[in-house]
Amino acid sequence: MGSAIMEDEDKLEIIMEEAAKRGMIFVDSLTTADSKGEEAAEKYGVEYLERTVFIDCPGNVDKVVEQLEKAAEQAKKDGYAIAIGHVGPAGGKTTAEGIKRFAEENEIELTTVGGVASKLKSLRDFSL
Repeated sequence: MGSAIMEDEDKLEIIMEEAAKRGMIFVDSLTTADSKGEEAAEKYGVEYLERTVFIDCPGNVDKVVEQLEKAAEQAKKDGYAIAIGHVGPAGGKTTAEGIKRFAEENEIELTTVGGVASKLKSLRDFSL
């Protein structure tokens, strides 16, 4: 969403209110150190997750794979990691090719944000 919105409590409350109504998950891209995302999500009962790494690097598939390797290392420690990227000029074919190469070369589960949230929920329920 960008740094400006992530620092604006009023705008985030509008977003989180709608996310709560729709049962959505909010992923903070951490584009600013002054993000108000976690507090707003908590206020509205929205599942909140943070990205681990950005994987975009236009024209450099090796760099995308390197970022995914960082995410994999974090996933080994925490049980999951969230790697985010963009479609179009900021990522597009390069990002897709990097993901494909990484998946072919590594035995690691790639899933959606919903998959991560479900796994975390089951871990929380198990530890109760």
